[in-house]
Amino acid sequence: MSRHLIIVTLLLTATSLVACSEEAARRSGGSGSGSIRDTGSSQDTGSSQDTGNVDDTSTADTDPDTTPEDTGTVDTGRDTGQETGDTGTIDTGVSCTRTVDCTSQFGAGFICDNGVCVEQLLPDPCVADGQECTDPAAQETDAFVCVSDTAGATAVCRQLCNADTADDTGSADCPLNTYCFDVGATSASGLTGACTPGDCTTNIFDATACNGVGTCYPVGHGASFCIGAGTAIEGDACGLDTSTTPPDTDVCAPGLLCSNSICVAPCDRTNGNADCTGGDACLAAFDFTPRNRPGLCGTACTAFSVGQCPADEACQPFLGRAGVNIWACVASTGNTTFGPDEICDETGSCQEGYLCIGAETDAGGNTINRCTQLCDTEAELAGDRPCASFSNPEICARSAVAGIGFCQESCQPFPRIPGSNYGCSTAGERCFPVVLTEDAASAPVGICDANDGTIGPFQPCAEDGTIGECADFAVCLDFSDDGAVNPNCNALCAPFEQGAVCGRGATCSAIFPLTGNLGFGICTQEFSAGAIGGRCTAEGTPCEAPGTLCLDTGAGATCVLACREGFNDCANDPGTTCNVGTLNPDVVPVFLGLCL
Repeated sequence: MSRHLIIVTLLLTATSLVACSEEAARRSGGSGSGSIRDTGSSQDTGSSQDTGNVDDTSTADTDPDTTPEDTGTVDTGRDTGQETGDTGTIDTGVSCTRTVDCTSQFGAGFICDNGVCVEQLLPDPCVADGQECTDPAAQETDAFVCVSDTAGATAVCRQLCNADTADDTGSADCPLNTYCFDVGATSASGLTGACTPGDCTTNIFDATACNGVGTCYPVGHGASFCIGAGTAIEGDACGLDTSTTPPDTDVCAPGLLCSNSICVAPCDRTNGNADCTGGDACLAAFDFTPRNRPGLCGTACTAFSVGQCPADEACQPFLGRAGVNIWACVASTGNTTFGPDEICDETGSCQEGYLCIGAETDAGGNTINRCTQLCDTEAELAGDRPCASFSNPEICARSAVAGIGFCQESCQPFPRIPGSNYGCSTAGERCFPVVLTEDAASAPVGICDANDGTIGPFQPCAEDGTIGECADFAVCLDFSDDGAVNPNCNALCAPFEQGAVCGRGATCSAIFPLTGNLGFGICTQEFSAGAIGGRCTAEGTPCEAPGTLCLDTGAGATCVLACREGFNDCANDPGTTCNVGTLNPDVVPVFLGLCL
């Protein structure tokens, strides 16, 4: 089996609903790039600003002043009728040659502009949802971000939210009828999402909801968004073009949804099963909102089952934004049935229990799809071995979708032996360590996969944070904190294994950069000198002793051994026990502790 999968983050592509959600994200602000954020092009430059006409520019007053002596401050020329939020400048009427001439008299915020002291006013910060804004940098706060909900629209303040957990929580930290999309916010709160209100308020069956050119797609949390529609009619193929600008013929017409690469007319779940015939039920296959509840006419089936569906159908998962919505019997496509590990395309379907997924890349950079067996990762963790029927030892490697994995040939990833195939049956494959779960510590396991990388340990590489360039599945990483991006190939190593497992001048860090990925460690040359319990200087970085971290636990910075709950890691530091909960749970998993 030759696969170019990034195993830890396999993407399950059972339906094209993910693409629909991505389109909704683009229509409602995009994801992560920050491209929708107002760049200040509409910022008030002061052209209509009061230019000082309220300053006293007349000649001296010759009439006797019979009022008490004026003891007030110098007239700065500030217009007290200035509108709130005006980002222009105010002319003080006071001459200057340098900015310091102005700050010395009026304080911060005043500059010398063309020989005159002027005050530069910043716009009011965001304090309410929907408040118009013009300057993201100046008006963003710990609670709000300044964004445009759609391209070309006036920027407004939107409530910040946690985009990392939006799919899991249904955007619970947003007001109802809004959804949390990642807009790349950079507030001190660390939140990157904006609570974006839906832009259509009817349902997917209303062809006029999006001016007849889009489909009102339900995303979640009560919010529906207009996604682009094309010309493909019911029964036509769809979602096969994975580019950012697929042709209209690859996109379903208004009111249709792309399901398993076919345009289908959804049923309305608010009508029960009335829209379906032949005993079919209106299944909850798609995301929904209280008023926008599309379904799919069909028959439900047991997850991962084989043989429950009619002969021309197969039991497959339907994906939504938060994972699998339902398992249902799906009609076969095309005239071909592809077998295990065979190359597959739109001309047919994989046999039941298998899914056509991107498995490798050809010389031209094109993705090659193969039929890969689905498996239950929960069963794997419970010791049931759902992939045990294969002739070679197999393991259920998890995908990006909770509970669903793919059967792949397993191997023993440690100790690392450069150039070895680790017992993998296919030429050119190596053993890639994987993490079966992030919810509990587990022993290292591996799967066989193709690796064409050629760059050796600690040699420069280009793509920081990726696997592919480096030999033997080393990871291209930049461990330095000098501000520059100069990544090197960092080899993988067994976590908490003592000894010179990474060679001279390197150490195995199981907890740096504190990702909690305990299926394997990473060899690094960036560490503090010191053995277990010894003094160190660079707090927060790995120590020379594998599996240790430079920390001050009350008696100065020392090299403290990390440990996993349920493992005998502290045997390497006699007299200590594993204390979990001592590290920041926002950074590391709760099962990671320190030997104290």
